[in-house]
Amino acid sequence: IFKLITENDYTKLERLLDDAGSSINITAIVESRDYTVLAYSAFKNHANCFKKVAEHAFKYSYNPNRKPPKD
Repeated sequence: IFKLITENDYTKLERLLDDAGSSINITAIVESRDYTVLAYSAFKNHANCFKKVAEHAFKYSYNPNRKPPKD
């Protein structure tokens, strides 16, 4: 996923996320510098990739009833 964002390959990213559906929790994927997929796509300034990742996260990973972890 990070490689596709780095290369700004929206078509392959879209296909990967659409095929994966809910089997990928996009919010749980983090790269070596602690960027999430969403943060990384924003950092790379690739608007189409960012929008696709955000839509996927909202559709499959967003849970409005999730409670924050207790310290």
